[in-house]
Formats: sequence, structure tokens, C-alpha cells
Amino acid sequence: MSRATVLLRGTGGGAISQDAPVGTVSNQKIESSGNKWLECNGSLIQSSLYPELAPILAALVTSPTGWNVIAGVPNSTDVGKCVAFSPDNSLLFFGTDVIGTSVVLRTSNWSIVSTAPTYKALAAAFSPDGTRLALVAGDTLRVYNTTTWALITGTPVITVNLSCVAYSPDGTKLAVSSQTVPYLRVYNTADWTTVSGTPAVVGQPNTLAFSPDGTKLAVGVAPSPYLYVINTSDWSLVTVAAQPAAVIRLAWNPAGTQLATAVTGSARILNTTTWAVVVGAPTTAVGTAAGFSYSPDGTKLAAVSNAGPNYLQVYNTADWTLIPNTPAIVGTATAGVAFSPNQRYLATISGEVSSTRSLTAVITVPGYSPAAGFVALPTSNADKELIPQSKVRIKALP
Repeated sequence: MSRATVLLRGTGGGAISQDAPVGTVSNQKIESSGNKWLECNGSLIQSSLYPELAPILAALVTSPTGWNVIAGVPNSTDVGKCVAFSPDNSLLFFGTDVIGTSVVLRTSNWSIVSTAPTYKALAAAFSPDGTRLALVAGDTLRVYNTTTWALITGTPVITVNLSCVAYSPDGTKLAVSSQTVPYLRVYNTADWTTVSGTPAVVGQPNTLAFSPDGTKLAVGVAPSPYLYVINTSDWSLVTVAAQPAAVIRLAWNPAGTQLATAVTGSARILNTTTWAVVVGAPTTAVGTAAGFSYSPDGTKLAAVSNAGPNYLQVYNTADWTLIPNTPAIVGTATAGVAFSPNQRYLATISGEVSSTRSLTAVITVPGYSPAAGFVALPTSNADKELIPQSKVRIKALP
């Protein structure tokens, strides 16, 4: 009898691909022993590694048709501070400034991971391989194992106020801010020793981020010159014109050719070759800018503001026109925004407290398409819905 790769639908809305006799799909069950499985969590897989699954998944996972707020996402119960997706898109962290109110969500069904940390977080960063989640809040740096959610031992003990954190793209370094000298601290993640030679900056950083290629570290501070850009090869300073005011938030575009900076009362998008303001880019349109996120393909820039009426605006980076029909986000102090790495979602959190309205939001992004060479796994409402990584043996149902 001829055989073919077929697709079975699960009760949770996911899918299973298996090698089965043609025409006998309805009376099959999977013998899963000895096989590796993939969870239906919306993450990306490399097409060439899964040649049987790739064409099926490409047809299965469709693009959202509009900018829609997803219902049922758990609400923030205290002042929101930050938002971060895991690199494989399977987890979403919402950080607040009160212990016990931060949450880690599964993007497959937006349920809370009960074993994950609920500690307060002013800023958060997943490691590039997704195995660690670093949080900073007050006088605490916490790094968690994202499989067991145990605290990683040996991390630096810091007893002064911390406000921002960032992993280098290769995961070998972790940069944090400090309220006391040295204001900028960079650690080797292999042994948590301090990286030597980092330059002194004036004042505690409000924000920091490595460039996508890891060759630069941008640091925004309150005192003049407000913005430092550092070469990570030798920790020398890049010559950058002084900014007009304190840099509160910043974000690199995926190509590393632009740096979006939120300064007091306005936004400035900088060309990272000339460090001049990009002509036509938004300036004061976002009010008091509170955060930026570029889409993974670089075609969109989401900006959130803590001054309305437009708390969320999304721009086309080709011509800087506003994208229409994005949802109105509630909250008078929107604090954080992030595109998911697969560009399927846009998440925001508000920096206020309300018992009557949702202050977290996850929004579908229309035109979603995985990067070339990748396909997306489906999402499932069931915790344990899985897809086999390879062909499996078929047993007849009893």
C-alpha cells in the first residue's frame, strides 16, 4: 500500500503529521515511544531540518487579517514596567514593579506558567538561546533557568539600584546599569566575572541595548551627553553628537542601520553611520516616548507613549507613514512594547493600576510571514499537543 505524510487535527486545535497508509488516517494512533516531539507553541523551525513537516505547516499557519487585541490574555495587576518575548516565541514575560505580580505566559494559549518567577522587574531580557531570563529590579539581578525556573547560582550580588539589562547577541555578555560607580557594568555569562575595560559613563543608564551584530552597545543616560555608543571589540567610544535631552529608551533596527531613541518629550531616529536624525522619521508624534520595538523584518516601528491620546503608534519604516487601524491601547502610562521574534504578535504593558480594564495587550500583526527558510508551528489550546519530529510507527486503534 502506498504511504504519504498526512496531517491529523488534535482536539486542542493543533496538528500532527505522521507517515501513514493512504486512506487510513481516521483509524490510526501514534506510537510515540522513542521519538522526539515538537510542542504546538507557535515557535519557528528550520524548514530544511523538517522536510516532511515544512510544506504542511506552511499551509496550516495562516496570517492574521488585522491588528486585533487577543482576548483572554491575563491582565497586569500592578504597575507595568517591561515586556519581553523568548527567542523561540513560546514565552512572553510581563514585568511589574511589585513582587508577586509579574507573569510568564505561554504564547500557545496565553496561560500563566505557574512555576515561572513572579518577582518584580524594571527590565527583562531573555538570553539569545532562550535558556535564561534576566530580571533587574531595585538592588537585585536575578537570572533564571527557563526550563526549571530555578535561579542561576553565582550571578553578581549587587546592592545598589538597577534599572536596565541586555544580553549580547552571542549570549556571552550581560550588561546592566547601576546607581553607583561604575554606572555601566558588563559581565561574562560563562563565569560572571566583570568584563574589563568598559568605559565610564556619566550617570545611571536609563536604557541600554547591543546592536544586532554585537559590535556596539548603546547606552542612554540622564546627564549630558545623554547617549553613549561603545565599540564592544575594545570598549572605545564612538563619536556621536550630543542629544538634546535625556535618552529614556532606545532600540536598534534589525539591520543595525538605525537607532530609535526616546528623549524627553520626543523621539529621534538616528542613522548609525552618520548619527544624524533620519529625515522624515517621527519626532514628537509619539508624545513622551516610552518605548520602541522594530519588527523582526525591519519594516515596522512600534512606539508607545505615556502621554495620549495615541498610546501606541506603528510606522512603516520605508516612508514613516502611520499604519492605520492599529488598536487603541488603554492606559495613561504605556511602559513597554515588543514584537514577537516571529512577527506574529505585538505586546504592550501599561504603567498604571486598574481593576476595571486590561493594561496588558497582545495584538495580532497582519501580514505575518516567517523568515525565509523557516516555518511556524501551530498553536494549541492543549498544554501537551505535540508534533513528531520524524516519521513514526502506526498502530491500529483497538
